[in-house]
Amino acid sequence: MSPELLEFMQGRMATAYHEQVWAVALVGALNAFVAANAPKLRNAIWPWLIHLAVVVVSAVALAFVWSRHLIYVHYDDCAKLMLSEAARTACGPSWTSPAGAWLARWSGVSLYSLLILGLLVTAISLVARADAR
Repeated sequence: MSPELLEFMQGRMATAYHEQVWAVALVGALNAFVAANAPKLRNAIWPWLIHLAVVVVSAVALAFVWSRHLIYVHYDDCAKLMLSEAARTACGPSWTSPAGAWLARWSGVSLYSLLILGLLVTAISLVARADAR
């Protein structure tokens, strides 16, 4: 396996990770803005439009984060396969349990998803609370 190809795959994996982080940060900032300014926004814009915008942006962010995770997993699997074929030995993680492997692969994207959903619920509930006043 060529070092250039491995470097390319590692670069794609790093890009996918950074894009995930930025997506969570951006949707988090949007939802925090909506939550912090719910009464003002409610007076300026129809509440249903605020809810729709927050839901759509959060759904797109979730889809984006998951797509980047799948891209990361794809390049990770390709790199592992190519390295194992080049070395003729399997190079596995230091843990041997399926739970450890699952946790390593899915914990980040699960956390990002929960953050996006939690911020979505918070923003919508604060807009709804401001609407009830």
